[in-house]
Amino acid sequence: MTYVHGDQTYVVDPNYIKSIVTDYDYDNNNFPLLYVTLSLSLKIVDQMVLNQGDSYIVFSIQRCVYNSEMPDLWTDYISDRFVYFITEDINKKDDQDYENSNEGREDIFRATTIGMISADLLNRNKKVVNGIMSGPMSSVVYYMLGDRKLLMEPLANNVKLKRLFVSPQNSLSKALKFLNNFAVFYPTPYRFFMDYDCTYMLSSSGNYTQKNDETFNTIIIQAINSYDERSKVQGMSIDEGSGIARIEVSGTDIQLSDMHMSDKSFGKMKMTQTDGKTSTKDVMNTGSVVVAKTKSVRVPNDNTGLVDNVKNGINSNGIYVLVNKNDLNSELVTVNKKYVVQASDVYGDESYNGTYLLGRKRELYIRYDEYFVMSTMLLLRKVEPAQK
Repeated sequence: MTYVHGDQTYVVDPNYIKSIVTDYDYDNNNFPLLYVTLSLSLKIVDQMVLNQGDSYIVFSIQRCVYNSEMPDLWTDYISDRFVYFITEDINKKDDQDYENSNEGREDIFRATTIGMISADLLNRNKKVVNGIMSGPMSSVVYYMLGDRKLLMEPLANNVKLKRLFVSPQNSLSKALKFLNNFAVFYPTPYRFFMDYDCTYMLSSSGNYTQKNDETFNTIIIQAINSYDERSKVQGMSIDEGSGIARIEVSGTDIQLSDMHMSDKSFGKMKMTQTDGKTSTKDVMNTGSVVVAKTKSVRVPNDNTGLVDNVKNGINSNGIYVLVNKNDLNSELVTVNKKYVVQASDVYGDESYNGTYLLGRKRELYIRYDEYFVMSTMLLLRKVEPAQK
């Protein structure tokens, strides 16, 4: 880890880094966030606070399989230039932190946490999109996103645009939202995520979208009672012949939440189209106790698929599964794969089994002697069949 301000650099001693968290929130963000907890010189902390807009951090992680036949085979995992954010207060005066005998010293340290975002991904997302668009919607989307490696699920609604005027949109995420408001890409809400190695443009159907050189397409997560010896197996097993990877999780390392009540604020949606025509659609059954409310929605360009997006999004926000697992090769746990959860052995209810969507992945690196060990947290939500 190196802090760079102008022609000045400060190399952080790796021994001062206590923990690292990488956060891939596929549902709410467009790129990963990275947090580092470490000890830094007070002088450097002050510089970082004052120069957040004009400085950057070069950060890299290498990894190896420690218990393999080649534990010294290190490979690059993350290596990038990052903009950062830090919430530390600026030092009022030196004597507030240093006392008289220590005034001016450079070796007084403070524990702090720094958040980081890839400068390249942030700048790419800030691309301004505007002009007259013609041609298939898939070609327009590729024109916007194809300047780097792209994995795009084929659009279910690949309409042909005829001289569509796109008003200036100051980011790719806003431009995609503009196009989806004109004609939805998929029956389910789309997901746009720029990872370190490629950009993903996917639906929320939970289906597998093939990526080059992948050896499997489906990850089965099986919850096993803690007294079963299989629950103690770390990592995951891969059967390349069947294209399936299996993660066995102890009942103590999985949490299941039924959140169906959280989205019962309204049960119907009233659509108002461009010509003023209105119609009402049932979104979900709120039950006999909760009073069913109606939410009014304006549908631009008569794009009624937007209502189906909302309805299918709500239906897939009912059941959540949280999984913690050590020794996973989390690079293989990607948002384009199909996830199947088998939890009936622990929860006794087969209705919780089925296809799930990877909503969030967090990697936690904790110092262990001179290296770090990593555990992975996965948040998945159950996918219901798309409805119209």
